[in-house]
Amino acid sequence: MSYFILFSNTCTFIIIIYNLLTFIHSTVTIKTNSYTTHA
Repeated sequence: MSYFILFSNTCTFIIIIYNLLTFIHSTVTIKTNSYTTHA
């Protein structure tokens, strides 16, 4: 049971990190696009 909880927490942690990285990547892409457009 403890292994299952650990596995579940790890999956949740990975999903959160993945979403965070995706959000950061999209934000950087938007900033880069706006800089390119203004330039």
